[in-house]
Amino acid sequence: MKPPEKANFQFEKDVAALGQWREKIQRRVIANAKKFNERTWQLSLPKQNYTGHFINPLYGEFTVSTIDHEIMFDIGNLSAKATPCLEQDTMRVELVADNGRAIEYNLGTKNEVSSFTYDGKVFRRD
Repeated sequence: MKPPEKANFQFEKDVAALGQWREKIQRRVIANAKKFNERTWQLSLPKQNYTGHFINPLYGEFTVSTIDHEIMFDIGNLSAKATPCLEQDTMRVELVADNGRAIEYNLGTKNEVSSFTYDGKVFRRD
């Protein structure tokens, strides 16, 4: 067993290291948010055209809507605001904190949204 003064010193070192780790994570989160906020939409259609109900037989139904000019994705109890991606007709959603995923829209032959792919799964317009 460590003498009390050495144990206390180690505790203070651990707390200081944890504080440094927290500051590093905060800087990364702020930098990522700034990077995402600088992106512009790369959509070939008006935002409203990307909304609707999209179904995957195994994973359920996404409801995509616009609220105050923002595109919102809802599935079950999860909800997320879409943010721009760099690729054409693609958006980013973060249904799980700090775990954003791309939503790649597929346009049909009549230049209309027919489905999208999320996390490798295709959701077809209902």
